[in-house]
Amino acid sequence: MKRETRGEVLFDDFSRGLYSTDASIYQIIPAGVLVPQSADDISTAFQIAREEGISITARGGGTSQCGQTVGEGLIIDASKNLNRILEIDHEKGEARVEPGLVLDQLNAQLKRHGLFFPVDVSTSSRATLGGMTGNNSCGARSIRYGKMVDNVLGVEALLQNGEKIQFGEVDPKSLNGKHPSTRDHLLQQLFQIGIREADEILKRFPEVQRRVGGYNIDELIPPDHGVLNPARLLVGSEGTLAFSTSIHLKLQPIPTHKVLGVCHFPSFYEAMDSTQHLVTLNPDAVELVDRTMIELARSIPQFAEKLKKFVMGEPDSLLLVEFTGEELKPLQAKLSELKAMMASLGFQDAVVEAIDPAFQKEVWDVRKSGLNIMMSMKGDDKPVSCIEDCAVELKDLAEYTSRLNHLFEKYGTTGTWYAHASVGCLHVRPVLNMKKEQGASVMRKITEEAFEIVREYGGSHSGEHGDGLVRSEFLETMYGSRMVNTFAEVKKLFDPDNLLNPGKIVRPEKMDDRSLFRYSTEYQHPEVDTYLDWSPWGGFQRAAEMCNNNGACRKSNPDVMCPSYRVTQDEQHLTRGRANALRLALSGQLGTRALTSKSMYETMRLCVGCKACARECPTGVDMTRMKSEFLHHYQQEHGVKLRDRIFANLPRHAPLLSKFAPLLHLRFGTWFEPQGLRDAVTVLQNSGYEVQALGASSSSSRLCCGRTYLSSGLLREARQEALKVIGRLHKFVESGIPVVGLEPSCMFTIRDDYPSLVPGPDSEALASHVQLLDEFLFQEHQKGQLKLPLQKISQEKIWVHGHCHQKAANATGSTLGILQTIPGLEVELIPSSCCGMAGSFGYESENYEISMKMAELSLLPKIRTLDQNHGIVACGTSCRQQIQHGSGKPAMHTAQILRQAISDASSIN
Repeated sequence: MKRETRGEVLFDDFSRGLYSTDASIYQIIPAGVLVPQSADDISTAFQIAREEGISITARGGGTSQCGQTVGEGLIIDASKNLNRILEIDHEKGEARVEPGLVLDQLNAQLKRHGLFFPVDVSTSSRATLGGMTGNNSCGARSIRYGKMVDNVLGVEALLQNGEKIQFGEVDPKSLNGKHPSTRDHLLQQLFQIGIREADEILKRFPEVQRRVGGYNIDELIPPDHGVLNPARLLVGSEGTLAFSTSIHLKLQPIPTHKVLGVCHFPSFYEAMDSTQHLVTLNPDAVELVDRTMIELARSIPQFAEKLKKFVMGEPDSLLLVEFTGEELKPLQAKLSELKAMMASLGFQDAVVEAIDPAFQKEVWDVRKSGLNIMMSMKGDDKPVSCIEDCAVELKDLAEYTSRLNHLFEKYGTTGTWYAHASVGCLHVRPVLNMKKEQGASVMRKITEEAFEIVREYGGSHSGEHGDGLVRSEFLETMYGSRMVNTFAEVKKLFDPDNLLNPGKIVRPEKMDDRSLFRYSTEYQHPEVDTYLDWSPWGGFQRAAEMCNNNGACRKSNPDVMCPSYRVTQDEQHLTRGRANALRLALSGQLGTRALTSKSMYETMRLCVGCKACARECPTGVDMTRMKSEFLHHYQQEHGVKLRDRIFANLPRHAPLLSKFAPLLHLRFGTWFEPQGLRDAVTVLQNSGYEVQALGASSSSSRLCCGRTYLSSGLLREARQEALKVIGRLHKFVESGIPVVGLEPSCMFTIRDDYPSLVPGPDSEALASHVQLLDEFLFQEHQKGQLKLPLQKISQEKIWVHGHCHQKAANATGSTLGILQTIPGLEVELIPSSCCGMAGSFGYESENYEISMKMAELSLLPKIRTLDQNHGIVACGTSCRQQIQHGSGKPAMHTAQILRQAISDASSIN
């Protein structure tokens, strides 16, 4: 295949392992992976697959929750290269796109035309349009805009026989009956099925808006106007009928205004019972957030502060009710109606209004991360997707959910709830341990009994996530044997050899076949002698297992995570890919010694240690810490490269090297930008503080945080430095004397890494005590205790690039805040990911190109546009070096700007 295609052909064990899972409970090791460069590569792969009898499974973002994107044959990943917008017709409100295009990226381009694609799934930052088409996705606003099937106008698709066909609106009378083409012959047979099965379809298909189970053969029933659109049959077919090569979409105008009401309820039942009344106000969305989600989100740093803004007290459940329109005043009247209705239902003063768009975004950020928040539970018990997609009519919603809660109690567990109350589709998941046989057996019992309840209410067992491996087995009990046989007939017309994603929808596997599970009967938990403390997760392997594969790390917005993936677009260089590689290696699935193999090294190599995943991954996968642990084990077997040892020891040797500065052409007379320290001392002294610079007098008393050792995997040396720092600073912690530092990587090493490097109360106490200079000064300012004489400076505006570790700790606000105390100065944060230097990473020759590409994603292009009288602040020394190197413009530390702003008359120095 490598000879016949231009794409990447991956048949090594590590790559196959990375593509063996999606966001479901399943894992199937594929024969290989193709990352095509073009649709021609896919055609070639189809030909080879037919000749070799190998099945094909299409994959986009790999976020399917039901196992649709795992298979034992060839995985074709369209997300890296087949991701173009082919056409936008803003007058018609239509677009044609390739299947690998991500929804957020499409909407970013449509915004300039005042348009958007309205199927707004919560995974919009990484969900591809091909995957959304395959699943018949819906989203929060389906009550207004419908499902994917309602918004797809046409599909160009590759059939199993290699022929490419355009599916779209067609009048059956126009088909050539005497000498039909492949397309016409296929459509004629499909339309005959629609005529023959019309009565059975109307009898069997649930009359609820959220029904996506099986094939959309209801779209084959002849309508009154005589025009059919067989493209809608492909929507929701999960890649079992054809491979989409382009998709024709219907767009909508972006609403001018939005408002949001956050309704609080004392009980879950009351929230569910109230939904049927709230939808009469004609909202665009009514979304549920339950008590479990609130409590878990409060423990996740990126959500905790947001929750404080819109959650009053201790509600059991929230309903997020959104209204949109062209005028703001009528929408505010809608919020008044919402409040009045809540009061009439017995809930006084129970609505938090969100009119400001930024505030609304914070609320929706929490809701959109629902699954990942739920999956942040530590330990082996996790919410399991099996009945999470059921939908019932709103009049039955409260009783249905009450019966499910009783069902969970019957089997000794609980459930998590959130999502689309407006259409009766709640994502409810029983909490089970799928590593045990009991977990699988209880899952089946709960699934069978829950589906029976759904059928009683005339509901649907699949509401937007599809069937996949987890629900296809139950299509017969839901729709009857005749309907399932019709599904099989349709499948055979498209895919007579059963090569396209077999085992989904037609001739399915058993949903509780543990040989298909991520945690199969063969799954192992061998003992690993780790150097860092992984006890909060139950061990190193369980920390890697925290990745639920939902793919938040694939996002491309201006936050940090994941810089290496943003450059390479390779699954290997993704937080998810690295976590999966670690899990597979630790559990023995990649062979002996896989943890310390060269393949694992290559998987971890481009991780820049930004710590973004520790904050931005809702399940808290800390790949920076995992890389340090991995490197420790790798070097135990392979040794430490001389270059790595030199970089790691640079803080120790810098004082000696500084004596030879002229000879070595070093930039600074002493070491590591000493002027920043001098300016910081000046600023603190001018604020009235007595300053003691620790460890600067002699080599024996000199302190280093140990960051360079951690980054190099030299954990023993890092621990020695940490013990020295903890010991020297203990008296200051005990006496409450502030301990501040200038370099984010140093301060956040103490905060984040010391407790796992040197577990105990002393490291915990120090971790909670140290601050960046910016944090300390801004905190003092907020308390009204900062007496810093500042005057206007020459720069009109300062642009701040936050260090990755600062951003990971949500600490850039203090830098912005303290700079804003300078009279007349405008301050703004540069929306950027990692600068790419990342300590020594960018200095290593093999990483230079990747490093610069990271900087060019957003940081350097923005800096090049800045006015001459605008300044740049970057607290990280490596960030400043990268900015200078890549743009030719100097960047300064906060202390240097503050030092400029101190009037000469008041300056001590």
